[in-house]
Amino acid sequence: MKKRTVTCMSVLLMLVSLLWSTTSLGEDYCSIEELNNGNGSRWNQVYHTVRDEDIKVDVEIMIPNVLQFPCIEATYHNPSDLLPMTRKNSLPVYKGDFEYSNEQNGYFFFSIPGDTNKLKMEKKAKKQGIYRNMFVDSRVLQLSAGEFKLNTPYAVNNPSTINDATSLLYAYTEKFFPNQDIQWIPAFMQASIDTRTYEYNKETEEYEIMKDTPDFEGKLLVQYNQLIDGIPVLGWPYEGFSHLVEKRMKGEEMGTMGANVRLRTMKYLGSDDISFGMSLFLFSTPKILQKDVPLVPISSIISSAEDFILSGNLRRVDSLRLGYVAWRKGKSDFLLMPTWAIEGEVFTDANAEHQYPDDFYGHRNFAAEYQKLYINAQTGEIIDPWQTDNNRSYNAPPLITWKDVTK
Repeated sequence: MKKRTVTCMSVLLMLVSLLWSTTSLGEDYCSIEELNNGNGSRWNQVYHTVRDEDIKVDVEIMIPNVLQFPCIEATYHNPSDLLPMTRKNSLPVYKGDFEYSNEQNGYFFFSIPGDTNKLKMEKKAKKQGIYRNMFVDSRVLQLSAGEFKLNTPYAVNNPSTINDATSLLYAYTEKFFPNQDIQWIPAFMQASIDTRTYEYNKETEEYEIMKDTPDFEGKLLVQYNQLIDGIPVLGWPYEGFSHLVEKRMKGEEMGTMGANVRLRTMKYLGSDDISFGMSLFLFSTPKILQKDVPLVPISSIISSAEDFILSGNLRRVDSLRLGYVAWRKGKSDFLLMPTWAIEGEVFTDANAEHQYPDDFYGHRNFAAEYQKLYINAQTGEIIDPWQTDNNRSYNAPPLITWKDVTK
């Protein structure tokens, strides 16, 4: 009887141990719904790094408001049925008062008025004596998601807002891709904010005003992520690899993802209309690989980022967002994997300094060190930004399923 009791106790202990390990492992993961219900909507902290400098982080933690986070296989979206197809990388085609490109590889471009019409307007304005030269090397303002306001006209002498750009984007997306429910979210904004031109004075070591063009009409440029069932596609894998790597690797010349919208007034041409242009890179999603996948808590993500900050590798944080990264599978197939993206400045080590001096004109994303830093949303591990493997954009992290974490 005693032997049987010991055996039963051993089995019970094994069951308890198994239940504890399963529960413990499961507790390391959460659903997207639980992630949204967690505490804290901002990452606000000051870090003193090994470089003996303070790095202040104050960004919104941006999580898609969805109930499930699937893993998806994607491919290029079909061209618009309403316009003839154009050849890849060919010049835009003119049709009436607009120009367009409509390619098989998911790329679509539309501009109104087209360059031909603008040239006609320019000649007419010059003939009437009302033309104003608008070529000014203006300072710019660049803001990432969570930093900009949707109803603020940021560009100088231009009343256009991000909401205006979004309305036009949806109107023309629906026009050329009707009834396809293509969704967007603004991710980045650039606006010309100054009517003056500057020149660097070597003697004073300062920038001095050389010319003022008070009627200069600034451009508003807004970049958008495509939403796949409410989740943004944040970028290509190589956008998370250091720009300091000497060359692009296999399959990395993909161009701009999502949508770019450009708005500018045309008073310099004697018109009250707005010059509008948009370029799209569209995905379609033919296959769901997993309807919902487990994610690590936000604390794991911030902990990994904090280590990078304290070590002097990450010295600027402009945004923190959860979404997809589109890893390549083949010539036209992609794997959309759950990933956190930080936009900021990434350095190889604590001793590295900026490769180029600060850009006085405000082009922060022109800095060699400015990039996306990707963190695997299922493990909390930073995706190595200094990879040099030729196939690095094809090396998607292994997918973790709910079955994996409850074994």
